[in-house]
Amino acid sequence: MSAKITASIVMCGLYAGCAASGWQHTAPWNSPKAWEFNASMEGWRSLVAGYRQLTAPKGFIWDDLTQTYQQDLSYERTSH
Repeated sequence: MSAKITASIVMCGLYAGCAASGWQHTAPWNSPKAWEFNASMEGWRSLVAGYRQLTAPKGFIWDDLTQTYQQDLSYERTSH
């Protein structure tokens, strides 16, 4: 019985020590930053966006939210 109490006191002490030390780094030290991690995909995404812009039906634009072509409601000035 005393071994269980001693073990629980030790575990509570370890938990309190970790919480008090401010240990908040859950990622490994060598994990890349978000911009560096996503940099390899940016070229591909811009290529896909350009393709969708070129192949969109006249008067439509690609909507990322719905993943469909939506009517282009933007105001464009035309010279008379």
